[in-house]
Amino acid sequence: MMYPARKRIKMLLFACLLPLLSTLAAPATASPDQPVGPHLVVERAIGGFMSDIAVFGTYALLVEGAAVNVIDLHDPAHPARVASLLMPTRSGKLAVAEKLAAVSLAKGKIQIIDITNPTAPRLRGHYILPAPYNRDYRISGGIADIALDGSLAYLLVGVASAGYAHGGLLLIVSLENPDQPTLIGEAGVSGLPNDLQVRAGIAYVGSTSDLRGTGGLEIFDVTNPRAPANISLVKGYGYDGESIEVADGIAYVGDTGIYDVHQLSAPREIAPLTARTLRVHRGRGYAIEPDGMLIRTLDLADPAKPRQIAETRFRAEDEPVLMPGRDQHSLRIVGDQLFVTSRDNLSIFRLVGNAGKLVLLGRLNGGLIDAVVSDGSLAYAGGDYIWLPTGSGHDLSLAEEFAGERTPQLLGVTGRYAYLASHGQLLVADLANPTAGPLGRLVLPADPDPPWWPTFLNKIALEDEMLYLYLPYSTSATPDAGQLVIIDGHDPHQPRIVSQIVREGMDDWSGVVFAAGFVYVRQTTRGATVFDVRNPAAPTIDAQPFWQGISVATLASDGRHLFVYETGSLTVIDIQNPARPTVLATISVEGWRLTAHGGRIYAGGSEALTVIAISNPAAPQIIARTPLP
Repeated sequence: MMYPARKRIKMLLFACLLPLLSTLAAPATASPDQPVGPHLVVERAIGGFMSDIAVFGTYALLVEGAAVNVIDLHDPAHPARVASLLMPTRSGKLAVAEKLAAVSLAKGKIQIIDITNPTAPRLRGHYILPAPYNRDYRISGGIADIALDGSLAYLLVGVASAGYAHGGLLLIVSLENPDQPTLIGEAGVSGLPNDLQVRAGIAYVGSTSDLRGTGGLEIFDVTNPRAPANISLVKGYGYDGESIEVADGIAYVGDTGIYDVHQLSAPREIAPLTARTLRVHRGRGYAIEPDGMLIRTLDLADPAKPRQIAETRFRAEDEPVLMPGRDQHSLRIVGDQLFVTSRDNLSIFRLVGNAGKLVLLGRLNGGLIDAVVSDGSLAYAGGDYIWLPTGSGHDLSLAEEFAGERTPQLLGVTGRYAYLASHGQLLVADLANPTAGPLGRLVLPADPDPPWWPTFLNKIALEDEMLYLYLPYSTSATPDAGQLVIIDGHDPHQPRIVSQIVREGMDDWSGVVFAAGFVYVRQTTRGATVFDVRNPAAPTIDAQPFWQGISVATLASDGRHLFVYETGSLTVIDIQNPARPTVLATISVEGWRLTAHGGRIYAGGSEALTVIAISNPAAPQIIARTPLP
């Protein structure tokens, strides 16, 4: 387990970017009481973190959320996706050797990929860590890093179990048979492992100090892969070992130091190193700043005296960052090109001359799309997983860059149109031609203080081409207010604001549903508020919602009933008469993300998707529960 404050920040960022559930039509063959859970499969992923890249020849493998995409680099100015493999969970680290690649997945799994034909990659075998080491360690799962050397895969594994004496493991897996990867060797690692390099039978590990103060630089002899042996350990402290790079007998350990490792049994620190992510090429070091804005070029002719000789800004200072944060960058140098993934884009630079200058060749934008929706199918999008019914056949990809709009967030779909948010604007896309660019756009009333765009713009209800959108609205006079903005979307080319209403004490809205002329807005700690929108031009507020004071976690509606999830239970409320809502039933269920359609409730949690039959709303019944992989 990492440092609590740091983990809380990551969890908060992740929670803010968690996908929404969307209400869609059910498959025609499904009946209300037919268990559908076991038939759900992962079909398509959209968007996600660009967490790692591995270059081979004129192609690269790029991790984007749950997908591993093949990028054609023949023209570096115009990198293009040419193939894609969908993984069952969010992907993490990548490594490539000859005709094979390995990618880490959640739950301690690595997937082997055959890249003999780059434009038609094939899945081969996989390896799963034994319990208890297959628990999630970080976003990429239990595996912190992967290195491939010939037919061997080296895995760095984070171990949170007290049953092992070290903070991590170095596992060596044979890929002699790519269809059946086999564990052949292991060794304990001090600290919480982060990065790994394998050179000439030596494995160099960078790790973060754990609570015992262990971690830093650790060196292993792996010439006998069945019996890897520890050679030496140099302890570090703090956020140490975020990256490791070994060149010409010198080891550069991110946020720790520069070490002379000519004598492997006695590494010697020769200089401190504050950069957390550093790559070395021909006597130059390239370090990315934690904010993801700058790359600094260092002269390493004398490793004991590194000095900055240039810096390159690859994001404008005022350019919004969809997924801000630290240590979510990957740097790779191949030939005279530098590849940088920075959460929501891939940038390709050329290394120019001895002055350390970088010239931007091309960029590939990605981004996180917050919901997966389409006519004729049910979609569950939660955390690391995207589930669709088998054979739905819908291509839900909305475009790589959406015609120049950086990292749009999908809000929802009604009919043939998708509504997206992109830095203070509402964009309307035609699902029949999603790459053609926005049909229409609307500048939305920005939150005066602060402008939370676009991360928190994910609260929307759609009904008959009308959009009911939540926006925060914080001012000095109303520090915890929110606003409901009603938008007429009948003309997709010219969406227009019909009205807006501000409500104090609503800064933490996190769910919006429409039902029979009323909008129900969930609050994290204050229950919910009801808006009468039967006259969209003059909405009013029900000042005393009947469940006021209840901590409502999620809302969903089928038009006649409201489904309220809170702390392990689902309550069914009859709202056919909004003035006299009636509680019909309560059922125990785990799954805080809800969608309702076709006589069912789909409740998605971190462990499973639960299907609840509501053909009799007074007696809801769990009919299926599908564990997530």
